[in-house]
Amino acid sequence: MRIVSVLLVIGCALVAATFAMAAPAQGGEDVPVFAITYLIHTEVEAVWNRQMSMLIGNSVMISAIKLGEGSPALNKGLTWAGLALCVAWGVMNWQGWRFHHSLVEKAQQITNDLPVRPFEGWPTTFRQEIIFYCAMLVVVVFAWIYIWLLKKHAWWKFWQLAK
Repeated sequence: MRIVSVLLVIGCALVAATFAMAAPAQGGEDVPVFAITYLIHTEVEAVWNRQMSMLIGNSVMISAIKLGEGSPALNKGLTWAGLALCVAWGVMNWQGWRFHHSLVEKAQQITNDLPVRPFEGWPTTFRQEIIFYCAMLVVVVFAWIYIWLLKKHAWWKFWQLAK
């Protein structure tokens, strides 16, 4: 019975997506608007998928460090790996939001001549994007946890074995 429900949901989603993509454009000016709207949506989804993946990854890393209290060498390696993960996370956030802002800016240019401007007022810089700062705050919190662990256990010394 479950398999039938799953197949029904997948089939309905496929039909809905097919009709949404096949919607007739009213004129040639609508096609760029549809394209940029799909690009913006796709990039925002990618940004949040990366955010959630890194949040889960760092949470698992912190848990592994806590569970591995008997192995200081492993914890030292995991802490340094977690800090590297935070740097990658910050770079991915920066790049993703920057690309999103450039797409919104392009969308505003494309819709300038249309009677309806769906992207008017959308943020196009980091200064205007409060959610970016909230997302980066999460990265900083995890980085501080790793730094605190490095300092507490003196794991910042590369040349010394973990104690």
